Amino acid sequence: MAGATGRRPYDAQVIVPALFTPPTWARTGSLPVVRLWLGSSLMLFLELALIRWLGANIVHLSYFSNFVLLGSFLGIGAGFLISRKPWSVLAVSPILLALVVAGVFLFPVTINREGGDIIYFTSLATNGPPSWLVLPVVFIGVAAILAGPAEAVGRCFGQLDNLIAYRWDLIGSLTGIVGFTVLSWLQAPSVVWGVLATAAYLTLLWGWRRVVAGIACAVTLLCLTAESLGAGISWSPYYKVKLSQEGAYEGKPLYLITVNGVPHQLMGSADFKLTAAEAQYRTPYERRVDSPLRNVLIIGAGSGSDVSIA
Repeated sequence: MAGATGRRPYDAQVIVPALFTPPTWARTGSLPVVRLWLGSSLMLFLELALIRWLGANIVHLSYFSNFVLLGSFLGIGAGFLISRKPWSVLAVSPILLALVVAGVFLFPVTINREGGDIIYFTSLATNGPPSWLVLPVVFIGVAAILAGPAEAVGRCFGQLDNLIAYRWDLIGSLTGIVGFTVLSWLQAPSVVWGVLATAAYLTLLWGWRRVVAGIACAVTLLCLTAESLGAGISWSPYYKVKLSQEGAYEGKPLYLITVNGVPHQLMGSADFKLTAAEAQYRTPYERRVDSPLRNVLIIGAGSGSDVSIA
C-alpha cells in the first residue's frame, strides 16, 4: 500500500469545472477495496441492463445487441484511461444515463404494424427516430455512461497492489453479472434495475455531486416506473412482453402479444384461428389423412392457440 498513490499523480495547477473534479476518495485512498468492488459490480450490471433495456425499446437493437456491447467496451476502456487524468466523468455518468433512458422512453423505436398481414423481418417499417440517428446516439451514450464506473474502478486500481486489485475487480464483475441474472430469472421489472444502479451511484459519489446524481437518478427511476406500471407490460427472463387487447371475435377478446417492440401474434380462441385468422393455422388439419389425430407434435406453442386447435 505504501507509495501506491504515486501511480496516479494529480496536477494541482490544472483547473477543471467542479462537476468534473476527481472524487475526494481518489486522493485520500478511502476504502479502495469496497469502492473497487462496487464500481466493478455497477459497471457489469449497467452493461447488461443497457443491453437488455435498450434492446427491448429499440427494435434495431433486439437483433444487434452486440452494438451496445461494443459501446460498453469502448466506454470501459475510456474510463480506465480517464482514471489517470486530473479530471473526472464519474459524476456525469448518472446524468447521461437519465438522458438516454428518458430519450428512449419518450421516443422508442417499434415495429409499425398496419393491417393483419404476416410480418417478414426483411422489410420492416418502424415507428420512432430513424436508425441512422438512433444507433450512433446510443453507441456514444452507452460508451459515455460506462466510462464513469470504469473510471472509479481504474482509480482504485492505482491504490492497490495488482493482484489484490484484479481479485476484487473479478469478484465485483461476477457480483454484477450474477445479480442481474437473478433479477432476470425472477422477472423483475426494469425499475428494480434502476434502484440498484441508483444506490451504487450515490455510494460512489460525494458532496453536492451526490445530490445532482440523485436528481438524475430520480428522472431515470420515474421513466422506468412509468414503463413498469404500463398496462400489459411484463418482463420474462429474456424479453419485455406487452399484452394489449385488439378487438374481439364473437364476443371473445383478441390480444396482441408484442415482444421487444415486435408484434408476434394475435392471441384468440380456436374458433377465431380456424375461421378468421391466417390459413396457416387450419391448413395442416385440412390436408391430413381422414383419420383421428392421436398424437400431435407442436413446436413453439406460442400463446396456446395451436394446442387448443389440436
